Amino acid sequence: MMMEQLQPGEMIVLTFGHALCTEPAIAGSREWLITNGIGGYAAGTIVGTLTRSYHGLLVAALNPPLGRVLTLATLDTYVNYLSQHFDLTAHRRVGEPSPVCRWLERWWRDGTTPVWEYRLADALLERRIWMIPGANTTYIRYTVQRASAPMTLRIDALATARDHHTVSQVGDIPLQVEQIANGLRVGPIAGSHHLRLLSDRATFAPLGGWLTDLYLAVEDERGQAAVDNLQRIGRLVLTLAEGESLLIAATTESMATLDSATAWQQRADYEAALLRRIDWTDDPIVHQLALAADHR
Repeated sequence: MMMEQLQPGEMIVLTFGHALCTEPAIAGSREWLITNGIGGYAAGTIVGTLTRSYHGLLVAALNPPLGRVLTLATLDTYVNYLSQHFDLTAHRRVGEPSPVCRWLERWWRDGTTPVWEYRLADALLERRIWMIPGANTTYIRYTVQRASAPMTLRIDALATARDHHTVSQVGDIPLQVEQIANGLRVGPIAGSHHLRLLSDRATFAPLGGWLTDLYLAVEDERGQAAVDNLQRIGRLVLTLAEGESLLIAATTESMATLDSATAWQQRADYEAALLRRIDWTDDPIVHQLALAADHR
């Protein structure tokens, strides 16, 4: 783990390099958390292994600040590039050892936003995840930072509709999936609420089946139910060139922008406004603590 050298007023950048990202005991136990300010959140481990019932890409607070329901659990990502296949997933099934993703080159934070960088042959693929303040909306953006040829991404979405304190069994939460403009409508999640899975450049096609027997190691340590099952709801396939991005939105809201720059600017503006409230100091540690304290 490294802290980059800072000038006055600069933000602390917490970085895990390739050696730590590919060490199971470290990458599987270091966790990230982002929130939306109304009780909703997304959380996980650096490597991507789900170890808690609370891990997922959108835990929506449907009755803010309560009614927390895990909706989109994960996006399994596979890449074809230069005739090679790269599996970026890191699921742990019952009876299996802690996994690694040997392609993960670096994990770091941009403000409060977790960022992953994957080295795939001579290419570099970035993924970042953030939430919109005041809304049950999570954005996941993939950007081809470097590549000498087109890169094809296959992304499988896995979801559920359970309380974040529990686990689910195969078939006990049957989600209905229908295609809508720009994506999928999934549910019902709870009452009249639905998950919408949207994209700015390609459309998810409905996908059946389950990912079964996921072992949640931390829940096992806590003496809680530790085997979860997730439903495969959709698949997206898209080819990107160097410099191109793909934006995916997971939301229970009626509206969510699919303009990548606008979506990111909303997060950046929110954090900048927060830091302006503590303009009495340029201490980067205080700034980072302020951002962390805002996670609620």
